[in-house]
Amino acid sequence: MIVYEKGDKTVVSIIKPSVAMSVIENEKLESISRDVEERLKQVFESIQ
Repeated sequence: MIVYEKGDKTVVSIIKPSVAMSVIENEKLESISRDVEERLKQVFESIQ
């Protein structure tokens, strides 16, 4: 997650863990990354 200010607004960016971990080709990490992605999605939606 990246948080920064742009002018008078706060910008929040999140990289999808499933995309980041897909290059590693490890099934356990892919499973964990999907779980983390869902949790990050919930956090992101709660701050919008």
